[in-house]
Formats: sequence, structure tokens, C-alpha cells
Amino acid sequence: MQSSNSRHMALTFKTIQKHYTSLALLCFNTAVLLTVIIALYLLLFTQQDTANRVLTQYADKLPTVYPELNGSEIEQLIHETWSRQYAYAPYTHFIERPHNGTYVNINTNGIRHGLGPQQWPPSKDNYVIFIFGGSTTFGYGLPDNNTIPSNTYRILTEQQDNKKVAVYNFGQSNYYSTQEMLLFTRLLQQGITPDVAVFIDGINDFVYADDTPAFTTSFKTMFEADYYTKAALRLLSSLHLSNTEAPAPMNVPTEAVIERYLRTKKVIAALARDHEVRPVFVWQPAPTYKYNLTYHLFYTGDWGRIGQTRQGYGLLDKVRQQHDLGDDFVWCADIQRDATEPLYVDMLHYGSNMSVMVATCVVDGLTLEKRVKVVTPV
Repeated sequence: MQSSNSRHMALTFKTIQKHYTSLALLCFNTAVLLTVIIALYLLLFTQQDTANRVLTQYADKLPTVYPELNGSEIEQLIHETWSRQYAYAPYTHFIERPHNGTYVNINTNGIRHGLGPQQWPPSKDNYVIFIFGGSTTFGYGLPDNNTIPSNTYRILTEQQDNKKVAVYNFGQSNYYSTQEMLLFTRLLQQGITPDVAVFIDGINDFVYADDTPAFTTSFKTMFEADYYTKAALRLLSSLHLSNTEAPAPMNVPTEAVIERYLRTKKVIAALARDHEVRPVFVWQPAPTYKYNLTYHLFYTGDWGRIGQTRQGYGLLDKVRQQHDLGDDFVWCADIQRDATEPLYVDMLHYGSNMSVMVATCVVDGLTLEKRVKVVTPV
């Protein structure tokens, strides 16, 4: 009797174990299937979400800031701006992925196409200028030939009647001074040295006030998550999805952000001069600072992630007036103070006229301190 009960209990246990194993396998397969479905959904829809949101939300305003383009051309430019993907890059985490389009073109080194010579590595026959910065330098919302680097090339060649200048656009979405320092260092390590390196900063140093780059949470998760979460992340990564991870709100004192920027500036300057590169540091305009918001078509009353620039720009203005920040520092933050026209194509990014204004300020800074000395070829 006891033996019969034991066999019955053993059989019951095996039955339960079998059902449990089947249930666990079903749950796992369901989770994997859901991951695949979500990934495919993201692949098909999320990449277009930002572009479609811009087109929908700003439909009545876009013709005003793009008077030279018709409706279909505006739509194409917006999609090429906002529907692209990132690529992994050592040390800086990410870089603009190569792209071939009507308005936005990026080579395999993450450099956006521009005016003038663009061969890589740069020719030593040219006076080479690298321009680093974030998405405003890259030219989000602008075609290749109207970015700040392209306009810098245009102005320099027109003013100096010299066709041997070569300007390279190293602007990268979300980059700030620390990442630009790392990218510049990598180029120097590779033996690629320009004559001038321009760093356009300001806005993103406050967006990433804690000195933590975009997408850091995703990178941390890859190391710290459990096996199944990592597997899901690898699957999503293999599908090359766009990552729209936004910086988390933070409470970093404005003074600390400025102090960190000035230390980074000092490190970049030392690296540059040790490699016989002329460094130029440009503090860029922001819509939050000395701009008549009557002409800002996209301001809704909340600056969101760029809000700290309002206080930060004012504080740095006082710092530069009280302390010598060096003859390599160019203050472009208030060039829009007398403007009576829309200068932005969205909440943050520059329109065509503003791009020319910033480029003019950059060139004025270069030539004012005799930083550009190019002999016209005979």
C-alpha cells in the first residue's frame, strides 16, 4: 500500500513537473515572440514617429521657415533629418550613421557632406578646418549646403577669394564638449590633424549637465541587466532601431556646468596646441537667450530639456566679462538680439538665416584673431 502511494506520488510529481516545464517554455516562447513583435513594430513605425510628429505638429509653421521649399520637399527634408539611425562609435558611444539622401548625406566616418573639398583623409594642400558640435552644428532641419560648416566655407572663400580652404562638418546629434574632446583626440591619435579645430558648444552642455552622454542608460543595461533582458536588447540592436532615449531631469548647479566646460576647453586647447592645431571655441546662440520670442514660432511656454540655458548663458556672460577666457574664445550667444524674424525651424535648431549668422560669427572670430592665414594660390 505504501509502495503504491509512493509510485502514485512520484507519477503525480512527474506530471506536475512536465506541465510546469511546458508552461515555463510556453511563457518563455511567448516573451520572445512579444519581443519580436514589439521590435518589428518599432522597426516599422517608431523610426518615422519623430518625423511624422514634426510634420503634423508644425504643419502650419513649416512653410514659413522653409520659404524656398514646396510641401513635398519640406516633407523629404524632415524625414531625412529625423528618421535616420545612429551607429556605434568607440569612446563617444554613437555617431551619425552613413546616409545618402536628397538633403542629408553622411559619409562612413560620420562626417556630413558640405561645400568645397571633402576628400578623406584631408589633403595637405588645403587649409583644413574641422568644426565640432551637436545637432545644430550638424544642421538638423537644414540641407547639406546650408549648415554652419557649409556657410563657413562659403563666407571664407568669398571673403578671401581662396578656393583651398576645406571645412569638415563633425557635428553629431546630442554631442557636447566632452564627447567632442574625445572625438578630436581620436582623430589626433590617427594622425589626422587639421589646421583649425572649431568647437561650437553651449546648449548640449546644459542638456547633459551631469556629463553623462545620451543613451548611457542603454549601455549600462547591456552590462547590468539579466540574461533575458540582454537577449532582447541584442535583438533590438540587431534590427538597427533608432534610439530616442532622452536625458533624465537633473539637478546640477549651473556653476558646475560652466566650470566643467572651461576645464574641458583647457584640455582641448592643450591637445590642439601640442599638435600644432589652432583651437577656436564658439559659444553658440540659444533660443532662450536674448531672442525676441515673438518671432519664435515653435515656443509653447516650456523650454523642457534646454531650460537651464536661460540661467547658464547669463552666468557665463558675467564670467567672460570678469575673467579672460582666452583669445581662442568666441562669444556668439547674443547675435540674435536684434533679430525681427523667425530664426529656428523647431524649438531648438537653426534655420537658414541663423546658420549664416552663426557662420559669420565663427569667421569673424577666426579672422579677428588672425587665426586664418591662407595664401591665395598663384
